[in-house]
Amino acid sequence: AFDVGSDNNNIVAAGLGNNEGITMILGTGICSYVVKKEETKRIAGWGYLFDNGGSAFHIGRDAINAYFSAYDGTGEETTLVQRIKQTFGYSNEELLKYLYSGGNKLVSSYAMYVFEEAEKGDKVSVSILKKHIAEIARLIRASLSHFSSYDEKIPVILGGGLTKQALLLKYLFEELGDDMGKCNIKVLDVPPVDGALKLAKSLWGKRNNE
Repeated sequence: AFDVGSDNNNIVAAGLGNNEGITMILGTGICSYVVKKEETKRIAGWGYLFDNGGSAFHIGRDAINAYFSAYDGTGEETTLVQRIKQTFGYSNEELLKYLYSGGNKLVSSYAMYVFEEAEKGDKVSVSILKKHIAEIARLIRASLSHFSSYDEKIPVILGGGLTKQALLLKYLFEELGDDMGKCNIKVLDVPPVDGALKLAKSLWGKRNNE
């Protein structure tokens, strides 16, 4: 017996098990899943061309945009821009070819500079982070709206590489404000592959029962 799904399925299984709640992947991309007994609904996760932000790609894209904006005079020269300058070593024409050829994974890798420079107080980095964390909060609120009749706090499990950044939860809790009272946000504390094992065990059990 086998099944082919996405990494979202693994995080749902690892983070929620058989319980209701919300899972959200915060990695190269972003995607939220509302999991209820009667339905599973996907919110965002349409890919980097169509999502509104909140992912490592979008944060990295804005970091690179800050670099080019400082170069052409439409933006400020900050420590974020200086940090990116130190890593390139290309002319701007070569740099564009390099970035486009590297695709969304390469662009996403520059998100870590935004977190690191925001920790040091770089105002452009802080602005970029708060913009995208506001989008994460918006998606969480949209997900919570499916539990409006529930009295208890709704579990919200966050997974993905961005959850390793300390500023993420700090800014997210601030952005959610009073809505924090509606949910219980936790970072996935087991490897996502544990979810694949749980799903495999479930498939095995179904096959044996049949």
